[in-house]
Amino acid sequence: MPERSAASRLIANSRWNVASFGVALVTNFLTIPLAIAAIGMDQFGSAGLVLGVLAPLALIGTVIGQVLVRDLAREQAVADVSLSRRIVWSAVSWCSAGALGVGLLAAACGPWVMNNLSRGQGSGRSWAVPIAAGFAAWLLQQFCFLAQAVLAARQAYRSLAIANAAGALLASLAVIGLSRVWGNDFGFLAGTALGFGLLLLLLTAGVATECPALLRPSRWGRAESDPILHFVRWQGAAHFAGSVANQVDRYVLGVVAPLAVVGQYNVAMRLQEVVHMGVLKVGEVLYPHFCATSDQPGSTRAHFFLRASWLVNMISAAALAPLIPLATPLITLWVDANAAAYGGQILRTLATAGIVGSGVNVFTFFAMATGQTERLAYINLFHSGLMVTLTIPLIFLIGPVAAGMAYVVGNLIRWCAANWVTQGHFDDSVSGRSLMRASAMPLVCGLVVGWCLQLAWPPQAIDWAAMLAWYLASGLTVLGAGMALAALSGEGRGWLRDLQRSILHRRAADPIKA
Repeated sequence: MPERSAASRLIANSRWNVASFGVALVTNFLTIPLAIAAIGMDQFGSAGLVLGVLAPLALIGTVIGQVLVRDLAREQAVADVSLSRRIVWSAVSWCSAGALGVGLLAAACGPWVMNNLSRGQGSGRSWAVPIAAGFAAWLLQQFCFLAQAVLAARQAYRSLAIANAAGALLASLAVIGLSRVWGNDFGFLAGTALGFGLLLLLLTAGVATECPALLRPSRWGRAESDPILHFVRWQGAAHFAGSVANQVDRYVLGVVAPLAVVGQYNVAMRLQEVVHMGVLKVGEVLYPHFCATSDQPGSTRAHFFLRASWLVNMISAAALAPLIPLATPLITLWVDANAAAYGGQILRTLATAGIVGSGVNVFTFFAMATGQTERLAYINLFHSGLMVTLTIPLIFLIGPVAAGMAYVVGNLIRWCAANWVTQGHFDDSVSGRSLMRASAMPLVCGLVVGWCLQLAWPPQAIDWAAMLAWYLASGLTVLGAGMALAALSGEGRGWLRDLQRSILHRRAADPIKA
């Protein structure tokens, strides 16, 4: 019964995350074409390049936020407010120190890096002002990560969702407004910075409502900082390498192609990222749960891990697979035919890579929560090195349409490594067949359905109503196929029954409130 209550609570938390993601999805769809219309594809490409250069350094807020969730979710911190305050302010202090270093690095090296990455129309211009605006956006985002981590650790997903949804709306208005005022990449970047600033205010208000004591400054010592430094040592290196690998397509395109092509890549990547972030929002509630249950028996954790993997992978495949057949008409309808020239093929490749890559999402949360950060770091470092090694020659030899191909290969190898580590961790509690059933079967369903639709019945130029119908029908087809395959085995039928009971238990216990 406690396990079922935990599952029901996780479903409720995911519901709030999905709701805020829905708002973010709508605002992104409205913001990007209006921003491109205001500043042009070239300026959108250069703005994306600035953000892409700073993106790997977001490891500071991201990784410190992850360790903050882990430490605050543990029973000792939940029961001891003074300890929680010391943990929070240790994280804030280290994040501030890291941000200072990034600011100095951006001021010293940023213009030189941008001039070398934009050898097309952007070379020779002054990049100081766009980099300053981009850094402001980056800085505010890091502290947003910390505030989000506090709310997630306290399971305050209602407050987190409300802040994120309201922040997405305000950020959309800021980006569109300032893009129209300045009409260039600075306007887009300044709007992005203003959006993160408003989001930080909303998140701080959420923390003040849910756990006001944590906002009072507190002294901290090595007992609070050492776990952060140990976690950051491995996870920070892995995150940095992974982020560089994720951005390498953008970097190479900036060198070999006009900034307009970088803009088309940004459009495709934004679509894939928005859907993939929605999937992460569904699964990220597992991280504090894994942290809080790390002392449970291995068999109990293994059973929950398999169920969670199967469910999250099914949702991921159903959300990403429709992007494969809809890539070209979606970008054409969303922006224009010019953006879809390279963007359509790039989006199909990125969606394929995203489906394969989503197979490690649950493993990543589990590894971070159970002290396997060193193993996770080695996997991610190898994955990143492989992607960088493959991306550069592929784009130079084949051209912009090769963007994302290395992502597919790298994600497949990372997925294999993650499954191998998972089976080794659980020993006899998880069989190879069960692991494949939970992690491979949903992904194969998504890939087969998506590419069969693309090859046999690709949709042509359609309106938004037809686009939505196509997306829903494709996603439901993936879900139906995945559930049908799961029902062929006794273990899969057990997962379906557990899911049904968790949903019914949640509705019976609390049909409205989360």
